[in-house]
Amino acid sequence: METSKKIKEQLSKAPMSPGVYIMKDKYSSIIYVGKAKRLKNRLKSYFTGDVKSSKTRVLVSLIEEFDYIITKNEQEALLLEANLIKENKPRFNVLLKDDKNYPYVMIATNEKYPYVKRTRDIKTKAKYFGPFTSVESLDTTIEVIENMFPIRKCTFDISTVKRPCLYYHMNKCIAPCKFDCEEEHAGYIKKIMRFFEGDKEFVLDRLKNLRDEAANNLQFEKAIEYRNKIESVKNLRQYPNIISDKEKDSDYISVYSKEDSACICVLINRSGKLIDRELFTFNLEIEKSDKKIIEEFILQYYNDSSYIPSDIFVEDISDMDLISNYLGTISNRKIRVSVPKKGKKKSSIYMAKKNAEEYLRNFRDRISKEKNINEQIRIALSSIISSENTNRIEVYDISHIHGYMSVGSMVVFENFKKKKNDYRKFRIKNNNASDDLASIREILSRRMERLNDLNFAVRPDIIIVDGGFNQVKVAEEVIQNYNQDIPVIGLAKDSRHRTKSVIYDGSEYELDKSSDIYRFFYKVQEEVHRFAIEYHKKLMGKSIAFKLLDEIDGVGKVRKKELMKKFGSIEKIKNASLEELLEVDGMNVKVSRSVYEYFRKG
Repeated sequence: METSKKIKEQLSKAPMSPGVYIMKDKYSSIIYVGKAKRLKNRLKSYFTGDVKSSKTRVLVSLIEEFDYIITKNEQEALLLEANLIKENKPRFNVLLKDDKNYPYVMIATNEKYPYVKRTRDIKTKAKYFGPFTSVESLDTTIEVIENMFPIRKCTFDISTVKRPCLYYHMNKCIAPCKFDCEEEHAGYIKKIMRFFEGDKEFVLDRLKNLRDEAANNLQFEKAIEYRNKIESVKNLRQYPNIISDKEKDSDYISVYSKEDSACICVLINRSGKLIDRELFTFNLEIEKSDKKIIEEFILQYYNDSSYIPSDIFVEDISDMDLISNYLGTISNRKIRVSVPKKGKKKSSIYMAKKNAEEYLRNFRDRISKEKNINEQIRIALSSIISSENTNRIEVYDISHIHGYMSVGSMVVFENFKKKKNDYRKFRIKNNNASDDLASIREILSRRMERLNDLNFAVRPDIIIVDGGFNQVKVAEEVIQNYNQDIPVIGLAKDSRHRTKSVIYDGSEYELDKSSDIYRFFYKVQEEVHRFAIEYHKKLMGKSIAFKLLDEIDGVGKVRKKELMKKFGSIEKIKNASLEELLEVDGMNVKVSRSVYEYFRKG
């Protein structure tokens, strides 16, 4: 398969840094996300040499271009890869690999007698270490830790326990449920935390002594078992970070300027995880310092945004207090803009700058092409609606399954780029969930009612609905009822559920599938549908859980709510252990056992 000139040029400029690469098709849809220790080598492997996998050959045949995000190390790339896959759900990631959350170790420091457990969710007030790259190594390590230190093993409320369990009689627990041993137990926990903070030697030394002792006693199978445990502990790798439940949302902003051009990179962190990167390029009409560029960018970027993270970190800026106060005023909460001086935060600013520099240096041709494409889209869109106002586009979609649990979604594009901070979800309130027209009427009415809301006041220049003439007519009626003059476009699909035509002002316009405007509409329709389906699945899981839990003896309205509050989905309730079920407020041994056995019957 011959590699295109465009791909060859991109490959020649790819760095040898660790990072994540993002494959896109001719519609600019993300079709695959992967990580690499050396981006250049990994990307070249797709387009040079013999690709043996048939699925990979299909993937390569569909790649029109690729993008990448540079990271500090391979572990950070691994975490970012998982977050991007979860967010975008690329079709070939579903085919080629599982989408999973990497596990953490939780030490329940919010308890008088903390316990240790593996988890994939960061929810409770505790200390978290990870994520870890190998579940097997992590499970073996936790087993080693629990055998070495006689700490509390149970995760339910120990104040209800009347006598010590079997672990006490096996000398694997000092029974804090029965005896006052807080100081001794705290000493063990301190050593365990020391281990997960990186000091493994005292645990490895203990395992080596046990291995040698078993070998000297001719217990070779036991010696091999200790040897394997030593390897698991040695191979236990985690992303170098300790996460607490208090981790805030944050953005890291840096700029790289060269001659008359500049690029700003925003690294987006949510709940302590790097989940995305946004890049903005522009021409410098007059000479400006990097401080001034960042200051102007922040005021524009967050001024119209419906969500501002608590912390905004920048490489340098003037009037930090003034800007922090301004952002706090428009968001009605405390916002801090600051310059990190050391550690992880300063390192993240450096990575933002490195990504901005990489993009501006190596993607000038793409930047120029994107500007030309956006201008062509603007011209085509303006000719359809007979207006030059095309800056902010809001797109709406409805999702339901056979008339059940209808939801709506709104995605936003500004200057033809996604503005994810302004995305919105709607839980449909009308009783007839299968009535798409009534659902569209409802969510657009709710949107129009909030045009004067401080956090939702940006008026759209264009509204797009996923549907045909009827959907457009309903949307136009709603807008007219609120005395607004906003053009409404409908996007109709063909029999294969692909974007086919545009509905506007009572007419239907067929689209040339090779045109830039078609690619834009296709991307828009796919994005709003993805966002609606994602929300719909989340609500469906909770609704089905409620119906199933009705069938279990002893589970009433209050316990159903507490179970869903604790676990979040039917799948997690189904997989919960008896001890985990007992942790839920209001659950006793009898009802917990009923829930546990219900999902394991037959």
